Amino acid sequence: MSLSERTSLLDHDHLATLRLVAAHIAAAVTQAERIAEFEVLALSDQLTGLGNSEFWKKNLSRSSSGPQSTVRKSRSSFAMSTD
Repeated sequence: MSLSERTSLLDHDHLATLRLVAAHIAAAVTQAERIAEFEVLALSDQLTGLGNSEFWKKNLSRSSSGPQSTVRKSRSSFAMSTD
């Protein structure tokens, strides 16, 4: 079936609906990209681009073997060795 035969199967209303759905999908993709950009901006310093305090809170809370848990382990080991 050729392209012209396939498009003739769609009437004007179907094509209008497809165009509307395509426009909504394009808007949703654009919005998702903007949200991703805002998330990056919210977690970094505007001047240096380095992670801010929210970045560190978010990333350190994900890591169970991060510096905070190492400090806790060190403190508990120190407390046990001094008792």
